[in-house]
Amino acid sequence: MIAKSQLRKQIAAIRKSLSEETVSLNSRHIVERILKLEPFQKAETIALYMAFGGEVELSPLFS
Repeated sequence: MIAKSQLRKQIAAIRKSLSEETVSLNSRHIVERILKLEPFQKAETIALYMAFGGEVELSPLFS
């Protein structure tokens, strides 16, 4: 079994290897799917994060 810290390093390396275009395209697809979710639409409060190091960009959901 792989250690959590090693797994995190592997995932971070994969994220860093993705092109900016790929991250942007995938982020848009994810945001579109989130916006269609009924629990998201009905929620009064949503917790989000600022993307860092190639993470999914959720800033379109901030408004």
